[in-house]
Parts: sequence; C-alpha cells; structure tokens
Amino acid sequence: MSNLPKSIILRTKWLGEIPLNWNVKKIKYFTSSKNNKSINGDEELLSVSEYKGVVPRSQLTEDDDGLSRAESLVGYLKVEKGYLVANIMLMWKKGLGVSRHKGIVSPAYSVFSFLDSNPFYFDYLFRTNLYITEFRKHSTGIIDSRLRLYDDKFKALYTHFPPIEEQNLIVKYLDKKLQPINQIIENIDKKVELLKKQRNSLINEVFSRGLNPNVEMKDSKIEWLGKIPSHWNVSKLKYIADANQENLTNSTDSNFELDYIEISDVNEIGLIKTPTKYLVLLLCALHIFFLLELKSCYVNTFFLPVTNSVINDSLYSLKSFDFFISTSIV
Repeated sequence: MSNLPKSIILRTKWLGEIPLNWNVKKIKYFTSSKNNKSINGDEELLSVSEYKGVVPRSQLTEDDDGLSRAESLVGYLKVEKGYLVANIMLMWKKGLGVSRHKGIVSPAYSVFSFLDSNPFYFDYLFRTNLYITEFRKHSTGIIDSRLRLYDDKFKALYTHFPPIEEQNLIVKYLDKKLQPINQIIENIDKKVELLKKQRNSLINEVFSRGLNPNVEMKDSKIEWLGKIPSHWNVSKLKYIADANQENLTNSTDSNFELDYIEISDVNEIGLIKTPTKYLVLLLCALHIFFLLELKSCYVNTFFLPVTNSVINDSLYSLKSFDFFISTSIV
C-alpha cells in the first residue's frame, strides 16, 4: 500500500500488506443502501444469524440471533439475492451476511446492494475475525449489549478490494474448499440438536415423575403441571424463596469495579460465562430483572442511566446459589 496517500495508509494499517494489483476502497464507494419496503409482508422472512449468515427464519432455532416476533411484516425491508444484510446491533458479533435468498428482513436491519463487485467475496471477507474486530472498534456503546455500528461508520471503513476477476476466483475457490467442511459441521449440528432433545427429555422426565418410573401419580390440580407423584406437594415460589434486595448504596464510588452479568451471559442450560468487569460509572443502559435468592457479582435491574443517586435502585448483588430471572425473556 506504499503507493497510497499517507492519510489512507494510516487508516488502513489494520488491513496489513496486500498484493500489488489489489486496491483498498471505502465501502460506501461500492455499496448502495436499499430501503424498499414490503407492501403486504407476504415475502419469505429472512434473519441474520451469527453462525449461518442470512437464512430463512424457518431454518433458525430459538438459540439463533435476530428472530422476529412481529405480528405484521408489512413495511419490512425487501432483500434480493446478493444483498448485504446487517444487524447494526450485532455486527461486532458476525451479525451480517450476504443473502442467497429473496425475501424481507426487519426494518431494524440495514440492507445494501453491491456495485461492480462480487457480493459473496464480501460475504466471506466481512465475516472474518479481522473485519469483525474492526467493526467492534468502530461500534458505539457503553457495554457489549449496547454496541451499534451505524451505516455512516460502516460505509466509511476501507476494505480489501482486488480486481473483480480475482474476487470471482476467490469465491469459487472458497465455495469448493468449504463445501465438505460445511457438510461436516451441519452433520455435527444435527447430532448436537438430537443430544439437546435427549437432554431436555431426561430433565423433563425426572422433574415430572422423579427417579421412579413406576411411581403412583396424582392430579396436581394445577392445569399446566398435570399429574405429579402422589408423595409430592406443590408450592408457590414466594413460599420457598426470598427476594434478594441487597444492592449498592448511594455513596458507592463511581470508580468502584464490579463483575457484571446480563441475562445474555447465561446460556440455554443455565451456565454463566465469566462476568465482565466494569466501573460503576460506565454502567448506564440496563435491563429489567427480578432477583431471587451464583458468585459475588452484580446484576442489572432496569433501564436507567446510572448516577450515584440511583445506583442503589439499579444493581443487585448476587451470591452463591442465587437465582435470577429476566422478566422480558422468561
């Protein structure tokens, strides 16, 4: 890139060295924002998955990203094959991809067409760790769950731009080499899904009948619970758990460092990833949580800008064996 102006070299240092016949180009010079909206919402609903890119929503599970629960799809953005779809809230987490399907996506997404370039070259490129790291760097937000990469920031980024003939060859090469690998991954995913079903079936069986498959059953008199073992009782949660109201005080130093957990940090089997360390001063966009009596750390309770005067209302302390619930996800 030594033949480029110094100002561009400084802004593209993260790209590293490139072949002599390649160029670097801002994304805005070979993409065009699209805002064509669905009139009746009858088109196939697409979604962006961190793992699969842009796929029909029907192919996603509840564990995938970006599932729409809207009652009406009127006004959703139209997507053609070869369009780039980006979830601005998750671009730092591979929440973007080039669609191989025609359909519609949430109006919360950004949609782009490509000019004089191979869209699927950029599908591979933009989902590499190098670019995901750069997307995160230019995203705006206090904490991970609030990061946004807005269109103007995205389109101002420079990117590798080889000649179109070479873009085509790269796509052809990767498609051929990755096809057998993707097939293996798909087979493994199917086995994982089967194991998840077996796991859930085992848990459901134990918690509905206990360890004795031949146990005598009785009516729980609670419609959704159905029958339970005759020697079991039922109880309201309020009689067996106490609400934990321990929280930070108004006098908490704004530079106090704490381990912070969001409900997104809890996976589908209830395991919590390592908490992220934050200063109280930096915690400002929060969710709604109720906390019942895992580690000594703090969990957010509702959407509120944090200042010392409201710290005590916004962060609850967690201890070993505490159980917490997100009212918006349960």
